[in-house]
Amino acid sequence: MCPTQKRILDKDADAETVLGKLYDEKKNAIESQFDLPTGYRKYADKQDFINYYPFVPYQFQLIMNVFD
Repeated sequence: MCPTQKRILDKDADAETVLGKLYDEKKNAIESQFDLPTGYRKYADKQDFINYYPFVPYQFQLIMNVFD
């Protein structure tokens, strides 16, 4: 994660706990919802979900492609 992403997406401990519980409860739905074509990154695991929420990693790839 680049410094800009970290600054935008940084969460406090309470938010990380809530998002971790959400991921645990909805893991199957989250994983199946983001069945993406090759080359687009989805959440790798719970920590990835917490780090990127409310975005999905592939959205950053799309933004970079738009700017290119």
